Amino acid sequence: MRLLRLHRRTPTHVLVIGGFPEDREHVASALHRESAQSRGPFVRVRCDREEAVLQRALESWLSAADDDPGANPLRRAEHGTLFLDSIEALSPWTQRALLPLVCERPLDPHDVPPPPFVGRLIVGASEDLSDAVSAARFLPALYDAVDKIRIDLEPACCGGAA
Repeated sequence: MRLLRLHRRTPTHVLVIGGFPEDREHVASALHRESAQSRGPFVRVRCDREEAVLQRALESWLSAADDDPGANPLRRAEHGTLFLDSIEALSPWTQRALLPLVCERPLDPHDVPPPPFVGRLIVGASEDLSDAVSAARFLPALYDAVDKIRIDLEPACCGGAA
């Protein structure tokens, strides 16, 4: 609750680590409800299941194409919150395409800057992304961009004998 009060008015990116997907969504939704973006929509994308949807949305956003806003989670989340859960499941291509959204600058200094994303980005991961970075499964620059406010949940129970 203290984190909610401290960061409810800031659009700073948030990283929610651990727990189950429902736990991470609950935290992200609570942050959204208590934020300045609460008047806008809360849009969740499960990166482990909906990467193709996110890829199309990023391609459209980066090219400034006027696509169907109802099919594009980035457009639907404008002035609200975009929650990307299971971000560690994204392919290297999608991670790289996501960088300009979170950094608000082009990957190549000769490129035109991307349009700003007007909203808040919250990302969820089942594991500590620093481990994924160390294992070369996650881009260090993307990790640095999304790890601004970190909320660590209890690790999800994996079952098995003790």
